[in-house]
Amino acid sequence: MKKLLFIINPMAGRQQAQSDLYKMVKIFADHDYEVTVYPTRARQDCTRKVLEDAGRFDLVVCCGGDGTLNEMVSGMMQREGRRPMGYIPLGSTNDLAVSLRLPTRVEEAALQAVTGNEFHMDVGTLNDRYFNYIAAFGAFTETSYATPQEIKNALGHLAYILEGVKSLGKIQPIHVKITADGEAFEEDYLFGAVTNTISLGGVLKLDPEKVLLDDGMYELLLVKNPLNAIEAQAMLTALMTQNYDGPLVKMIRASDITFDSSHEISWTIDGEYGGTFSHTHILNNKNAVTLIV
Repeated sequence: MKKLLFIINPMAGRQQAQSDLYKMVKIFADHDYEVTVYPTRARQDCTRKVLEDAGRFDLVVCCGGDGTLNEMVSGMMQREGRRPMGYIPLGSTNDLAVSLRLPTRVEEAALQAVTGNEFHMDVGTLNDRYFNYIAAFGAFTETSYATPQEIKNALGHLAYILEGVKSLGKIQPIHVKITADGEAFEEDYLFGAVTNTISLGGVLKLDPEKVLLDDGMYELLLVKNPLNAIEAQAMLTALMTQNYDGPLVKMIRASDITFDSSHEISWTIDGEYGGTFSHTHILNNKNAVTLIV
């Protein structure tokens, strides 16, 4: 009988993982898996468990939000012998699940985790950290990790919007020199994101025909600092209409990107705090892990 390690975040999705645990385990068992259930107890617990024990299993599945998935993939990236992984999304935004077209119902997602097809997904490195779908700096990026879990559970997307409004007075442009696959440019930016997703925070959308999670490339979205109210309105219009080729909002495709600033820049990785650096190197590791989708 095949063995499955099932890691759940008990706090994600209004604690739905706990209430639906039997349903998910039964689906796995019905498909000839011997299931070991492991509830996480702290940050990075999922990463530790995967790093230490994944080699004893045929499949590793996690149930939680984008942060839980990041921890599972981070643990797998540090292993020499990597195992296929499944994902049951129960977070507040589930951006990557949208890009992967994963089911939103728990039973359907559990079934897909054991019956779907292998997908070889790109994984990014930001200095010594791993990320699945976004590494961002600037305006509103602290919102996702500054919002308490209980508020995320209760309000979903609205929680991020409310926390973002609270940070409006703190927004300051960041002067950065960026080198993307050898092309260098320098500017004051309000926001920057290296992405591999069609959904950013459930608000901004990217063209699903152009964003591929297995092509070895990232979409680098840069928003310049508007100098007046007219430019600010033009910036917002460009973002909401997905016009990413204008004077204030630009999108570039690249696989190897560096960011240099005279001040340290705080990063958000897959919705969680990613560290603060004056020099940041981001690299796309093509087809690094296998997901069942």
